[in-house]
Amino acid sequence: MSKVLLYTQTVVILSLSTYVYLTHTNPQIQEEEQPITEVYCIQENPSYIKISKQDLEIDITSNYQDIPNRTKQEILSTIESTSKEFGINPLILYALLHTESSMKPYSQHSECIIEVNGKKVKTKAIGIAAIIPELWEEKLIAANIISTKSDLLDPILAIRAAGYILDHNYKLPMHKNATSKDGSALLHYFGAANNSYFEKINTKVTQIALKGLYR
Repeated sequence: MSKVLLYTQTVVILSLSTYVYLTHTNPQIQEEEQPITEVYCIQENPSYIKISKQDLEIDITSNYQDIPNRTKQEILSTIESTSKEFGINPLILYALLHTESSMKPYSQHSECIIEVNGKKVKTKAIGIAAIIPELWEEKLIAANIISTKSDLLDPILAIRAAGYILDHNYKLPMHKNATSKDGSALLHYFGAANNSYFEKINTKVTQIALKGLYR
């Protein structure tokens, strides 16, 4: 018997060029006979789009040539465990990491100016998940996800931190520029009203999800 993760929200696909809109929900673990060890199923009335671990493995193997294979496997394993821990669709988390850093664990991002406690601060997002330490370091330490700022350069810790932040963002009020809960959480993650960011994530989601439609 194999475990199947069922994500019980609607997936909307109108044509081959449309984006896939997925909604955050906690996974339900069910025991079913399956030929694949684990399958990520996004439920639609009444059929399924199946995203398997193999789909993500094929994508990460085919791309990101400058990343060692061992690191790629660590990334996939951590995406899986983080998705289960925080009830986040693994495909959305995978697409977020692709968009933020092209899966590069030690990414140093462009400088930006943010407001912290009423003061303007010049800073950079760091790591595979492009997390800004000034905004999240204290919360992540309190949640026992990291111990220091430099932990955000560790892909395993950074991906788990991204899951924590996304989970936090899903609980926030809907972003004014969003039309879905996922869009809202992702725009809060980016920290600005930039729909092109959400569209980049959607493009990666759709690229992988459409492959799962045709077997």
